[in-house]
Amino acid sequence: MEELFLNRRLHEIAGRGMVSFHVPAHNGGRLFKRLGISDYDAGILGLDTTELPDTDNLHNPQDVIMEGQQAASRIFGSDESFFLVNGTTGGIHAAIMSCASPGDKLIMDRNSHMSSYNACMIGRIDAVYIKPHIDAQRGIPLPASEEAIEAAINANKDAKAVFLTSPTYYGDCIDIERISKAAHRHGMALIVDAAHGSHLGLSDRLPSPAIKSGADIVICSLHKTLGSFTQSSILHVKGEMADRERLRSLLRMLQSSSPSYLLMSSLEMAAFVYEKHGERLMEELQGHIDDTAKEFECFENIRLYEGTTGIFDRTKLFVLTTATGASGYEIEELFRECYSIQPEFSTPYGVLFVSSIGNDRSDFDALRSALCEIDRLKRHGSHKEIPKYPAAMPKALASISSAFHMKKRVVPLEESKGCISGDYIIPYPPGIPLVAPGELIEDDVLEYVTEALGMGMQVNGVGMDESKSIMVIDMPERHL
Repeated sequence: MEELFLNRRLHEIAGRGMVSFHVPAHNGGRLFKRLGISDYDAGILGLDTTELPDTDNLHNPQDVIMEGQQAASRIFGSDESFFLVNGTTGGIHAAIMSCASPGDKLIMDRNSHMSSYNACMIGRIDAVYIKPHIDAQRGIPLPASEEAIEAAINANKDAKAVFLTSPTYYGDCIDIERISKAAHRHGMALIVDAAHGSHLGLSDRLPSPAIKSGADIVICSLHKTLGSFTQSSILHVKGEMADRERLRSLLRMLQSSSPSYLLMSSLEMAAFVYEKHGERLMEELQGHIDDTAKEFECFENIRLYEGTTGIFDRTKLFVLTTATGASGYEIEELFRECYSIQPEFSTPYGVLFVSSIGNDRSDFDALRSALCEIDRLKRHGSHKEIPKYPAAMPKALASISSAFHMKKRVVPLEESKGCISGDYIIPYPPGIPLVAPGELIEDDVLEYVTEALGMGMQVNGVGMDESKSIMVIDMPERHL
């Protein structure tokens, strides 16, 4: 049926037999087959149903959904847990708006996912940004330091909450226990975007989960590292700082009134796997990571990123490739086309492999073999200099919520210097804005985006047309 374009492409991809080092963690269903849960996908269409007398209601759970959420709460160590069917994004929106009302302050790391900015936009919340911390030489957005976070808390004692990301996409983590104490001293809730940290409780070799370290609300994408279906997440609450009734109301408003039972059942399955098999699978994974890390001791041209903060999730394998003379985009293409290995994503500086309990020894054998060959790759001649990741925080000339409602116009990217951005400019992934609506567009961002686009980076907010057009606020007198 030629008209089923997406369906055909998905079947083509499934038939390639690629080694997966990307989300979701069930690895094309291989995780469940390894565990003998072979009937899970057999009748998948029959599980796609709606609210019936026997299926319960996500927005007023009293039966099996309630029991599933209570089991998840027990397994992950929260006081209460909520199934999310529109991803961690929806959970972040609800969490932020449950803690802060219009006009309230929210302290947040400038290196946060765009969903937190959107929550401030929708909720008309005043974001107080902590200056971004960047590893500019390797193009890695880092979490703010604990000292910078505490300084922001002390300087904004009227803020209602603190929003942080831990772990980051690259694996760097924050001392959540230390920050939670600082926030709580001033009556602030601590919200943690732990989209990439659902698995952290499975090993002492990994950082402690945020929900067990003092955070009040933690949002986790179980599909990323535990193998539920894409778009399924869980929001955990612990302690008395969160207004749970307000949170419930927001979740009803922000999530579909026809929630997917496939997504909810996959969350229950992921929690089951975590509890019954997770520690064993994680121990195996740690052994595979150890073997792979040893290989890097002998490599000459590629390096393994091992974190900057001192608290690191080692299941994230960011391979730095610049010494080969090739960009991460070129190396990713080699992995895919020559070795049938699909990484999570690439940057000008390297390639990220997200390993999980869904990966087995054969996956890592294939990865190590490919890494050995790629390390010997050395391009001759000059290679275009890698663009430097912008480290300065853009100047805000309008609030993010007011900028959303202002009149806008389209201009070519090269003519946007000095304009106020009317949209996000976001390398995706990881989804961290270089510029948010209402912020000034300056040289460092333009140079980075222009060079990175030329190397193959995907940038949301930049058009696909020849001029790479972007949206700016239609305020000629503000053009500097």
